[in-house]
Amino acid sequence: HNLLPVDWRPAVKTSPVFNYPYGRTREALDGLSRAGDPDPYHGHKMRYVNPATGGSFYPTFACCIQMIRPGVRATPNDKDHEVR
Repeated sequence: HNLLPVDWRPAVKTSPVFNYPYGRTREALDGLSRAGDPDPYHGHKMRYVNPATGGSFYPTFACCIQMIRPGVRATPNDKDHEVR
């Protein structure tokens, strides 16, 4: 129910979720697109997260999904191309 005890910390940093079905992802993207205009840099973009922590679902990489509707021209964002 999206609740955690106040002092709870995960024992491991990987996500307890190993399957992120596209059908649910598409529903979330469609809901985001109905909620407002697309970001000029990203269109409608979401990141997959560890539901226990809100952080990356895996400690060594992150994963996002992006929907850019036909006819929308997203512009580059310098922050997306920074070397870290």
